[in-house]
Amino acid sequence: MTYDNKFNKILVGILLVCFVFQQIGFSYHLSFGTLGILVAIFFSRRQIKGRWIAESLIISAFVLVSYLWVVAKYGYTEGGLRVLRFAVCALFLLLLARKQVVIGRLNYVWLVFAIAVATIPAWIQIFVTKSFQVPLKYFAVGENLGLADSAFLYDFYANTLRANGIYSEPSYLGMVLCCLYSFVWFKKSIFRDVLIAYLWVTQLLVGSLLGVVGMVMLSLVFLWETRSEINIKILFSIFAVVLVGVFVALFLNENYDFDVYNRVFSSDGQDDVSMQARILYPLILIYENMVNGDIFGIPINEFEHFLYTGLYTDYSSFPGHNGFLALITQNGFVGIFIVFIIVKRVRNLIELLLLVLIGSQSGNFLSYEKVFTMVFVLTVFRSVYGDYVYGKKPESINGVNDIYSRRNITIGV
Repeated sequence: MTYDNKFNKILVGILLVCFVFQQIGFSYHLSFGTLGILVAIFFSRRQIKGRWIAESLIISAFVLVSYLWVVAKYGYTEGGLRVLRFAVCALFLLLLARKQVVIGRLNYVWLVFAIAVATIPAWIQIFVTKSFQVPLKYFAVGENLGLADSAFLYDFYANTLRANGIYSEPSYLGMVLCCLYSFVWFKKSIFRDVLIAYLWVTQLLVGSLLGVVGMVMLSLVFLWETRSEINIKILFSIFAVVLVGVFVALFLNENYDFDVYNRVFSSDGQDDVSMQARILYPLILIYENMVNGDIFGIPINEFEHFLYTGLYTDYSSFPGHNGFLALITQNGFVGIFIVFIIVKRVRNLIELLLLVLIGSQSGNFLSYEKVFTMVFVLTVFRSVYGDYVYGKKPESINGVNDIYSRRNITIGV
């Protein structure tokens, strides 16, 4: 193995660590998420072209137009640094989220390590004690800290026992599990089916609506992509393990709440109403912008600005829990243009699903950890499993450079 390939594998390992611990850090601007972005830029520096930088700078600069719009129309003056962060994150996303950028192959041992780190704390929270948490001072989640309990960042909805692992909320853990699930599915290993079943059981126990729907959709697409290789006996074995695992887990933990129906449709104040918060209410805010002529959105003071709608009473219930829709609410036509560009760059349905799952989690699309996750997951997925995109089975390779050699794409350093 060449020195470059060894160095590439080390960098991929560092990126995987940054992915797992993406919300951990000293401050909002200094976290594993921001470190991951910097490492990804260094890793891809020989792939990045000068015109990409120019294009990304121009488009991301338009994010500042939204800020100037509300300053001129409404007199809002606070939040300038926040909008600047939006512009910087848009620059990184537009620069790295390209079809030509690939990163490298995940080491199987590191992947298992990542799954263990992401899931074991959640199991402890469910079956042992919910106080097994990352201390708040090590979370780099910015203004979201105000929504948390003074001692532990657990779950915003006190009536349900839902684990969040080492992340800020259960849905974020659900999103991470979907990403890990996509890495595991195409792995050729005797442990693959065990890991798939384990991730399914964990996802169901976490109770994230976004995570469960995401894994169902990903499974359907994966099954279609690998239909010629499906072993029916193995498929039913996975299903049986998941089913038995969930029932055993629910039996052992009588306090667990798995009422998905109420989480989707309930509108009383006792449930988290994920469906309304992620889809319906954000669409209402976008409609309000259209009615008011705010074509560039409301990137700052949005909580106070939309109070008149009566959709929420405090910041914790603000209906901005969908990253794509929040981006459009905050940046109007500029946000729509950014979404169009990013979606246009995906190469297949799997990548599109992953992008939607990552982008839809929470209402903060242009954040360091979210941008890094989108770049890392998409580039690693296409680096390792690119042959499926072209209707071929993945080949057994020794180094990361082999997988795209016939397409004349240079990878990494």
